[in-house]
Amino acid sequence: MTSDAGLQPTVHELDVCLRAPVTVLSARDGAVRGQGAEGVFCGDVRALSVVGVTVAGRRPDGIGGGSTGPGTSTHVAVVRGLGDPGPDPTVRLETVRTLTADGLTETLRLVSTAAAPVTAEVVLTLATDLATVEEVKSGHLRPLLRPDGDGWSGRGVTVAVPGLQVDGEVGRLRWSVVVPPRDAVELTWSATVTDPGGVTTAPRTAASWSTPRVTADDSRLAALVEQSLEDLAGLRMTTTSDPDDVFAAAGAPGT
Repeated sequence: MTSDAGLQPTVHELDVCLRAPVTVLSARDGAVRGQGAEGVFCGDVRALSVVGVTVAGRRPDGIGGGSTGPGTSTHVAVVRGLGDPGPDPTVRLETVRTLTADGLTETLRLVSTAAAPVTAEVVLTLATDLATVEEVKSGHLRPLLRPDGDGWSGRGVTVAVPGLQVDGEVGRLRWSVVVPPRDAVELTWSATVTDPGGVTTAPRTAASWSTPRVTADDSRLAALVEQSLEDLAGLRMTTTSDPDDVFAAAGAPGT
């Protein structure tokens, strides 16, 4: 049996949500389980290495999702064993992820098509190793850091998560919810990263270019141009020493 320790992790099978200098590399279901290159990266630091949700003690089963634009993504999962009896799930979790200039905000939307109210505890588990990009690319995992209050501090970086509860080496946010019949409940959380020694940051102004009008026999061309410009806008970043010098970023752990 061989070990992958010390090998550069690959990223081609991961879901990517990007708004430079923040990048989220997650599994296809949107979860970040601390495997390989997965994580919430801010600049050159992995600010969070675990982002996972359970509903009534169950891990939702992802059924689809991905990027919805520059710095945004949506993932949908079903929660089995809740709601109406029968083989078809009647409760689903929609996770809307929005990246900010220095972190991210997520809305967890628990949706029920069941005939009766659904009562559940929603638990978000977070953890970090504050590894640098180079350390992640090396393939060697760093030990998790114990949260201190509403987040983590170490290596000159602070990750703040309002309402975080310390539970050993991880932090958790908990909500007790009752979803009315055929209705939904929304929960929101956020993380903010402060890195005084960071070299890069988000630009202060929006992209200045306009989207050209494309007319072609192949209807896919217009969508391709629009998507390419949106992707380019997500790559815009600048340096802390020269905030007016905007450039396009490139590279990620494992690339």
